[in-house]
Amino acid sequence: MPYFAIGHHSEAAFAMDQIVSFPATVKEYRWRNPHVYIVVETEVNGILTEWQIETGATPIMSRSGWNETILSPGESIFVRVHPERSNRRNYSMLVALQKENGLVLSQNPSSLIEQQPRDSIFGTWRATQESIDRFFQSLSSMNLTQDGQDALEVFDWQTQSPAAQCIAYTIPRSYIASNLFLTRIVDEGALVFIESEYFDVRRTVDITNTLNSLRNDELLHQGVSSGTFNDNELLVRTENFLPNIIGNGNGIPSSNEKVTLERYYLSDNGSRLRLDFSLEDPYYIETSFAGYLEFEPVADENFYAYQCDIQTSSEFMTYE
Repeated sequence: MPYFAIGHHSEAAFAMDQIVSFPATVKEYRWRNPHVYIVVETEVNGILTEWQIETGATPIMSRSGWNETILSPGESIFVRVHPERSNRRNYSMLVALQKENGLVLSQNPSSLIEQQPRDSIFGTWRATQESIDRFFQSLSSMNLTQDGQDALEVFDWQTQSPAAQCIAYTIPRSYIASNLFLTRIVDEGALVFIESEYFDVRRTVDITNTLNSLRNDELLHQGVSSGTFNDNELLVRTENFLPNIIGNGNGIPSSNEKVTLERYYLSDNGSRLRLDFSLEDPYYIETSFAGYLEFEPVADENFYAYQCDIQTSSEFMTYE
């Protein structure tokens, strides 16, 4: 039985086909992750009304020209937002805002793609939207075991998502945001690190081992990775994952039988990084999955820390 888990948890909650516009005064500006928040006040029929406005994470907003001091309590702005679908509260997603000096701010990361091809897989990369869409469309058609189907039917994002506790996603679920959050591959001799801005994940790959099954019983959240690096090609086998309620997708858990294989190599004469990926987890998935992602090169200085704030994260998930 296939399952579907492509939609972004944030956009699904908002009426993206509606825009509400109004003048407002900044009451609070919170430069934190997983989302930067703006709390504003506006007058409606003589009554002062408060709105909470959600924007992107700090790495995304930094690349869009924002910083932690760009807004101050008390200043006047004009906002355009997508309201929440439920209409239960004055909660919204930012489209754009304009300051009194005419500066228009939105979530619109500047182009970061380098024009020069790379001669190495090491460095900073951003996934293409096209490859993410293709990858997760294919992932969504996986056939689940009965245990996988049962777990999907009872899963509730709002109450069960580990993100509310700033717990990082694991592969392949974590790939879905790799067009917004950058990936960096670092060479440290016997070790290779695969890093993501998203939740500050840093996966360690021991390339002194082979790709044979590991011989220890240690279970880790991101799994235990071994690999080889030859001819500018990195092969990574990861297993020994801790069981995870969304380890194979939204609502699809993973077991300690989960095994992933990744192959990183340059394509298109060095203008892209390709990642070939495969997944097995016989407890929840009937057959193995295979897909690929493509990344474009980005300058290293654009890589930002995430530093998830658990109070902000849990408020985002449970705010009433």
